[in-house]
Amino acid sequence: MRAYHEPDASNVRVLEQSWRIPKSVHRIAEGVINRVEKRWAKTYLPRESEGAVEGYGDIGLVPPPRPNESTLVLYRNHQFRRAVENWLMDSSVPFIATGGTWSPFEGRWATALRAVFDLKGAGETSTGRIASLGKCAPDRLARIKAGDKEGLRHDPHDLIPVPEPIASYLRRVDLNARPEVTISTIHAAKGAEADRVVLLTGQGERTWEDSGGDAEHRTFYVG
Repeated sequence: MRAYHEPDASNVRVLEQSWRIPKSVHRIAEGVINRVEKRWAKTYLPRESEGAVEGYGDIGLVPPPRPNESTLVLYRNHQFRRAVENWLMDSSVPFIATGGTWSPFEGRWATALRAVFDLKGAGETSTGRIASLGKCAPDRLARIKAGDKEGLRHDPHDLIPVPEPIASYLRRVDLNARPEVTISTIHAAKGAEADRVVLLTGQGERTWEDSGGDAEHRTFYVG
């Protein structure tokens, strides 16, 4: 078993200046990390701009992301993801997700719809989109392959049995838009950057019991 050795502070080189963190965010982050009992004290200065931090009591009260503004929405546990998705879907915002699970904008229903739009327009689409169409509407795909061009004259949204509330969301959103919003757990987004960051501060009771105070303070410091 490898013995634990305290690191030699004289050989540790740390970043002393941030070029990303504005002063207002830096003050809050310092308050959080200073609650950690065992840590290396270090100088980490913010950038010159003040920035802005606003607090809201609920994700539904947060103004939706603005167009052409990169936004990162962070949450501690996946149990908060549904509330984030509902907020963005209600606001008709295209968004992607990290962590291995597609957002409704990226998922199979959206991909199947894009396949039908492709076939209706250019007459061809990618194999990946065809695969999603086959999973979501196998009968429709079979008809298209059999030469049913009449069906393609209808609105693609009427041809794919997309469940609600995803169906309403995909009708409102531009399926060809480039998403500027990413949702993620705090851990999965470490090192990511955005013009605007929305941080949910809620956490499950079990998370606190399993991780403990110092671990949670470090996690939210990253956020």
